[in-house]
Amino acid sequence: MRAFRISDPDHIKDEIDHLTSVFKNIGYKEWSITKAIRRAQDRALSEHPPGDKKENQGRVYLPFIQGVTDKIAKILRKKNIHTQFTTCGTVRQMMRSVKDHIDRQQLKGVYKIDCSCGKSYIGETGRSLKIRIKEHAADIKNERSRTSALAEHSSKTNHHVCLEDAKVIAREDNYQKRKIREAIEIIKCPQNLNRDNGSEISGNWLPMINQINPRTLEAQDQK
Repeated sequence: MRAFRISDPDHIKDEIDHLTSVFKNIGYKEWSITKAIRRAQDRALSEHPPGDKKENQGRVYLPFIQGVTDKIAKILRKKNIHTQFTTCGTVRQMMRSVKDHIDRQQLKGVYKIDCSCGKSYIGETGRSLKIRIKEHAADIKNERSRTSALAEHSSKTNHHVCLEDAKVIAREDNYQKRKIREAIEIIKCPQNLNRDNGSEISGNWLPMINQINPRTLEAQDQK
């Protein structure tokens, strides 16, 4: 916002390019930088539109407190001073999140794909979910029913397989653990499209698996 206020028209582009470069170097995404610059530019134009005769009018920024700062604004207006109200920031707004942004399309582990008929497919992948979904999409498109349970189901029923809503339900890097978790998820999802139950799990474990609360598993995945 400050750049738009103090920079003259001949140098505003250089200033924006400089700011973009600085924010990229400290880790901000390009789309985020562009959005912030556009917002600041729109705000500057709304305050001082082209040809605005009040461009030299004084300006103050005050937090909006009903019954207090609105009355102050009226007094300042008589002195040709414009008041810009701001919201009072909360502690949550001032504290930066310590969590890194996670691109869920890049996760690997056990995933779930729903079908419009209500059934689901459970799978596992050691690569990203994005890559695995592309493979499923190619199987369905080319009707590879012999090698793909999803392609077979789609071909026979003409149901919509919701690949766009696919999600990783358990993150796991270790192959053996991933196969076991896949088998557990298949057991807990009887309405599945899988051709087999994945890794063989002893029947002695079934009563315990069936008693597991799904929220317990989700909590474990968040750790």
